[in-house]
Amino acid sequence: MSKKNTCIAIGGLLILISTCELAHAAVIRFIRVGRMWAKILDNGQFSETSGIHVNWYYPRREEFSQAVVRCSGTRFGAANWTDENGTVWPVKLAGAPYGTAGNIDNWFELPYPGEEDLTIKRYFRQRPPAITTNGFTYYYESYPLAGDVVDASQIPGTADIMTESYIRTWMGLEIRARSLAWSQKHHDDYIIYDWLITNTGNIDWDDDIELNQPIHDLYIMRQQEIFPNEGNEWSEYYGENMSDTSRIMFSTPVRMRDDPEDRYGIQRKSIVSGEDPVYSLHANFIGEGTLFVPRAYNDPTDDPSQPRMHCISGPDDLAFKHESGIRPVSDWLLVYTVMKEGYRAINPCLYMNEAFPEVDVYPNTAHDVEFPKRGMPYPEDFVTWWFWHQVASSAAGPFDLPIGESIRYVWSIVGGALKPEVAWQVYNDWEAGICTWPEWEAGGTHDLGEKYPTFKDFPQVASTSNDQAKDRWVVTGRDSMLMNNYAAQWSVRNNYNVPIPPPTPSIEVLSLDNEIRISWGSESEAAADFAGYRVYRAEGSNIYHYYKGVELGKWKMIYEVTGNNIHSYSDTSAKHGIANYYYVTAFDNGMQNGPDVYSPGGEVLESSDYINMTEYPVYPA
Repeated sequence: MSKKNTCIAIGGLLILISTCELAHAAVIRFIRVGRMWAKILDNGQFSETSGIHVNWYYPRREEFSQAVVRCSGTRFGAANWTDENGTVWPVKLAGAPYGTAGNIDNWFELPYPGEEDLTIKRYFRQRPPAITTNGFTYYYESYPLAGDVVDASQIPGTADIMTESYIRTWMGLEIRARSLAWSQKHHDDYIIYDWLITNTGNIDWDDDIELNQPIHDLYIMRQQEIFPNEGNEWSEYYGENMSDTSRIMFSTPVRMRDDPEDRYGIQRKSIVSGEDPVYSLHANFIGEGTLFVPRAYNDPTDDPSQPRMHCISGPDDLAFKHESGIRPVSDWLLVYTVMKEGYRAINPCLYMNEAFPEVDVYPNTAHDVEFPKRGMPYPEDFVTWWFWHQVASSAAGPFDLPIGESIRYVWSIVGGALKPEVAWQVYNDWEAGICTWPEWEAGGTHDLGEKYPTFKDFPQVASTSNDQAKDRWVVTGRDSMLMNNYAAQWSVRNNYNVPIPPPTPSIEVLSLDNEIRISWGSESEAAADFAGYRVYRAEGSNIYHYYKGVELGKWKMIYEVTGNNIHSYSDTSAKHGIANYYYVTAFDNGMQNGPDVYSPGGEVLESSDYINMTEYPVYPA
């Protein structure tokens, strides 16, 4: 073997060993109860090198394989920090950034309290329902795994599922990391991360306390690399104005200058060998919402002006990509300066309160001017475009945190998109040149410029009514995302007391002569306002899409029954030779359902369609 090949082989082996070590170190638990799915690591890392490559998926299409948040990270920065030897550090950094997060001395998981053999627990409100197809039983999630517990008393409010783990940093900060999710239809597009950050003074793995001092001028930075659509994308921020109703960094579709046609929101779905590429409308808007940041450790009211900074950087700015344990101290100062002052520390830029002094931007903040407001219709027009995915960052602070005191930081991953059936119809109409948007065509109040200012300033990027209509449909995904982010904020402000439907029942599907028998359990009847059941069926797939012009995976309700006397249904209309998929929901009468984010109360709710949806096709015998 040549020296060159030997070096390559050794290098590859080292990378493999390193990756295996990281993967082995991290214990992963999934959250998959709604439209947003997540991989939760016991060490709270979401980086490229944390043993998993993609962390969040949304919405239910393409078998949940659509990655929407590739990676993200959390950084802490403090000023004038004194270590156990009495050395004063002008700046101290800790945390797990979006790029590399493998230094076990910098940020590491702890044993779960009282259970030394566990590092993460997953709590369920109800036992996950069993799914049986022709004698084979499985669950919507791998269950039970070590640390899985059915115990609603341990879950704040009414969340369907919660993970909990504990993390320590070499700064002396300790984190109780919780992740919560719901299957209820108004709250199934987000996952909430509720972190309690405590200054314990413990900076290493043992139980000894090394430090007994406050942490000064603490900043918390969140970083994310989002790409919900194929190719490049804009990154934007909502929440810098005092009139904004929530706070969120998010990514949107874009068009590139050299596109031969208006491909805003159009994505290539897949390439099958020997076939032409398949395209669809992919109007995903994905973001990270900031749901709660206290004014101070001793003032636990939400500060709507936080985060005080947001900016966009390139994916390979090493000071931000790599965790502080493998970067020089000079990089610590750079990162900390950006936490305080924004990206101007690296590249000259305008902030919102400078570019738009007439707007009600929160004072003393450093929010980059958003891309659509820079007067540039294409990302290539931006001088520091990186030809690859961007990293959006936000930072909250400064905080003083005395020894033994805590601050709570709550954020979420939120999505918004068109329903798959609508997205496909819009795409097919656009491809045929007949796409319409009624309010646009009628000259109504909805102007593309309201939600996407570049359309107002640069109409040539969507010059035909067909393109304009399609683009307006795409932009509605932004509206949905903002509504879902507001719902997540509502949940936090109401102590997670979201109205919930009856539990999802277990389901058994059996192939019989000229029919398919669907049976379900009685778990749902534990709800005080239980009212009945509904059976749904899809043909050809359990995911809505078109294949070679044929509509597949369209769900239809085929049976409804009130009361609790019937627990089975014979589907005699199922066709031979056609794959059939099913799920069963339980619905209530709304009598027990209090006010919700978009309801005054009393709304009839239905259990999740995902949790007992069959994954394997069933045919009449």
